[in-house]
Amino acid sequence: MLKKILLNLFFPLECLGCRTEGFLLCENCFRQLKFSSDNRTKYLKTPDIDKVFIAGDYEDLLLAKLIKKFKYDFIIDLGPLLARFLITFWRGQQE
Repeated sequence: MLKKILLNLFFPLECLGCRTEGFLLCENCFRQLKFSSDNRTKYLKTPDIDKVFIAGDYEDLLLAKLIKKFKYDFIIDLGPLLARFLITFWRGQQE
């Protein structure tokens, strides 16, 4: 907890999209993330997996940046944002 407070004091959070201070990703930039334009399910030829849903468009530079920061720079605070993106996608698939 103290570590996080000190880090935010010396290195304040900036939105990875527009650089607004105080957020890893502001609400405006979150709304601009692009879902995959190919909403069809992808079928794999394996006995264990029937379908794969492609939620995001990796051509979206901001989404690609978020995924890379989460995966390679270990910015675990991006986890809930990426989960929210997946949940939003999944809810759209259910309608």
